[in-house]
Amino acid sequence: MAPINPKRLQRLAVVAYLAVIVGLIAYLARRVWQRAEYSEVTRALVSSCTRHPLALDDASVYHHINTPCDRAVEREFIKDASVQTLEYQVDIAINSLGFRNDEYPVEKPPGHTRIVLLGDSFVYGHGVRHHETFYKRLERKLNADGDDRYEVWNIAAPSWGTLIHRRVVEGPLRGFSPDLVLLFLDNSDMYDDEAYRRLQGSDGSFPATADMRAYWALRDRIDKAAWEDPKQDGGAQDAAAALPSYQQLRAHSIENIKAIASNVRAWNVPFLVVTYPYPTFTKGFERGVYGPTYEQLDRAGISRLSLFEHFPPETHSRYYFLGNRHWNAAGSQRVADVLFEVLPQRFPKLFPRLP
Repeated sequence: MAPINPKRLQRLAVVAYLAVIVGLIAYLARRVWQRAEYSEVTRALVSSCTRHPLALDDASVYHHINTPCDRAVEREFIKDASVQTLEYQVDIAINSLGFRNDEYPVEKPPGHTRIVLLGDSFVYGHGVRHHETFYKRLERKLNADGDDRYEVWNIAAPSWGTLIHRRVVEGPLRGFSPDLVLLFLDNSDMYDDEAYRRLQGSDGSFPATADMRAYWALRDRIDKAAWEDPKQDGGAQDAAAALPSYQQLRAHSIENIKAIASNVRAWNVPFLVVTYPYPTFTKGFERGVYGPTYEQLDRAGISRLSLFEHFPPETHSRYYFLGNRHWNAAGSQRVADVLFEVLPQRFPKLFPRLP
């Protein structure tokens, strides 16, 4: 066996030591960058964009984070033990009306069919790039023949509920000339609605500057209290401000949905409520929790579509982000495929050339 060269051994030790140091520096630098970027939203005005007169204002929708003509980079990280991993980074561009979508002329071109989607962060497309959102995928599928006659308008913002949707419908929506209105409804909308009800002033307006920390604190108390008995918030407020039960929350939201349906029907425009699951929902959740909601919608003659059967629990890891629990690109494609199949069956007059 050849003798070990002390100088060569020393060089190897130095190289190994430097490799460890470089690796440690890279790891620490990455951690520092992740901490700095965790909640960062980089904003800049979108060029050649001017706020449209029909754009919503904060006083009517509280936390309308989609500032018209705004551009943002949104990032989210998954924290596992002491390590944070970037889950997504997406560029967000807001049009002149204040929504995450392309710039469409408000005056609908002749021969075009305009589908309007009302919703929250699931419709907004939280975590996916613009072309990966289900509304852009659906629009591409509808226009596969190349004539571009179908427009799918995303009118949504994270944490919007039926109270805000009602304001949109009673405000500018008719001016957008919709041919079909879809309201996406999930269980959390009822907590959002109650938080908005309590934050609005006596005249129905919201503060010019939204206090999102106060909003989330109130919403979390409402969520917790809805499933507890007695329905109080632990003494944080007086008895007159007792937090409502889930049944009361549902009644308020159903009232908003009925008002929305009444308005849209008055325009001779079809209306559809679409429900969908979170990845945390288990089998039986829809029947137990959404069942009474479906019964009230059916009694009111409001059409509905459930996406629950298309997202069974065993597929959730495939269709949802692990961290933010919204539809990923595959989940967005799934929603687009289902709507592409169902909408022509429900509303054949709007889709005469589709199978």
